[in-house]
Amino acid sequence: MRTQQIKTTLRFLGVLSFSFWLSGCATMYSPAEQGDLARMKRVGVVSVVGSVLTRQYTGLTIFNNEYETLDVSVWDLDAVYEDKLRNELRKKYGIDAVTPPFSKNEMQQVDLFIDPWNAPLLTGGPTVDVRGALHNYCNANMLDGVLILNREARNDPGTNQYFGGPVIYTRLMFGSSSSLYMISRLALLDCASGKRVVTRWLSSDQASPFTLKKLFVPERPHRGLPWRPFNKKLAMTPLAQWTPEELKQVYDKLIVMTDRPVEVTLRSIFAQDASASAPKKSDTIAASVAE
Repeated sequence: MRTQQIKTTLRFLGVLSFSFWLSGCATMYSPAEQGDLARMKRVGVVSVVGSVLTRQYTGLTIFNNEYETLDVSVWDLDAVYEDKLRNELRKKYGIDAVTPPFSKNEMQQVDLFIDPWNAPLLTGGPTVDVRGALHNYCNANMLDGVLILNREARNDPGTNQYFGGPVIYTRLMFGSSSSLYMISRLALLDCASGKRVVTRWLSSDQASPFTLKKLFVPERPHRGLPWRPFNKKLAMTPLAQWTPEELKQVYDKLIVMTDRPVEVTLRSIFAQDASASAPKKSDTIAASVAE
């Protein structure tokens, strides 16, 4: 049951990502208004991306496709990501970044449905009062904004497959490859207005991905996303047969490969001038190799 819910959510996120593109990427790639950022003195940092690991395989036909999930909430990846984000915000931008207790279910829905144009589509709509949930969380903890790291989805061109979050993805079509990704996005919400200020892919390359030089290549759907090559034999093995040591390798990679994307993504949001928010040459070089 949970697997089907995750697959449905991934399809929804894929459609939502395409909607960002069609709408001119108004929040996904535009800089935040300086007035909005100036109000962000105390920000709640929330991660709701790391509790489920997906293993996904796309074969030559739909009959060969595989999809399974593993509850890895015991890894507490979200706490690690929250810690990275808080430290970066405090040290480089002087923001009082905190993580008061929160409901993951509520915050996931707040992120997805806070904007009116985020139509319910495949998910059936929110089950909580998203604006009320954001208002209550902000007021209870005296916050100016909330920064949410949430699962995002990308489609695999040439197939009907979507994948996102922490995922081990293997494909045979159009170039065989196996990779570990952490596909997600950061959304900054304004407590005063109840609106989304800005949204970014968690990526070490913050130039728009919808340019010719950044289109899909077989081994990567978008350069700059947290990514590592992965052992194909292990990637095609059911998760129930993995050893604790093999799972530990995945955990370690999911921690390390998000370091640079966190730094670059936050800079693209909170930098106070255009030169600081523009991608650095070193970021682009690193992104073109592996992140």
